[in-house]
Amino acid sequence: MPLISVLLGLTFGLRVVGLASAQEPTSAAVATARFELRSDPRVALHHFLVDWASADAGQRPSYALRLAERQQWRSVLDADEQHAWARAVEAYGATVGRNVLFDPGLLAVRNWAAHVRTRDAIPSADRSLADAVDAVLPIYRRHWWPAHDASNQAWIRAVVPTLGKVEAEVITRMEAAYGGRWPSVRIPVDVVVYANAVGAYSAGGRLTISSATPSTATWSAISNGGNRSVWRRRGAS
Repeated sequence: MPLISVLLGLTFGLRVVGLASAQEPTSAAVATARFELRSDPRVALHHFLVDWASADAGQRPSYALRLAERQQWRSVLDADEQHAWARAVEAYGATVGRNVLFDPGLLAVRNWAAHVRTRDAIPSADRSLADAVDAVLPIYRRHWWPAHDASNQAWIRAVVPTLGKVEAEVITRMEAAYGGRWPSVRIPVDVVVYANAVGAYSAGGRLTISSATPSTATWSAISNGGNRSVWRRRGAS
């Protein structure tokens, strides 16, 4: 049950913020009592471009999930698509060295991509990222999204049945152990192939988790990070 553990560990201690829907999402969510899991192409593309630009700049950690698509994209895209994709990756060069977990601009773009904020909520310096996503979303949908969505949906199907059975008991135990309180609303979970170098993060009232990262030591490290946030909050209270 390592995937269930990381999902619960990431959420415990998460500060949930009010994110009113800016527009209807393009994908249906699968809900449990405590979580709402979704595979959305715009969210997936944003993270895909962050990682692609990082790899182009030689800044992607060796332990991160390998971007296999980057090795053969010129044989997949036609000339016009190659030009458009290269421009989008160039725009995302502005994200290199920035952290999707802590950077306010990247979190704003993530929230826009997730349909819970408008473009106006993105800092002006980062609105070109939203423009890049819009420009190549049809290309992404055509060539990579079917496989990415299939991976995400398979992950969701594998996790939801067990999550629904154990979440209430595990949450009760975590509250007792760490002295915190679980959020009273369902936690939105964006399931993507590429999340960040370690495979998942929680910020701004949402979880983002990779459907492709193996559930090994990576998951344990992230779960421990979620639990540390609980310890910090309890110590501050």
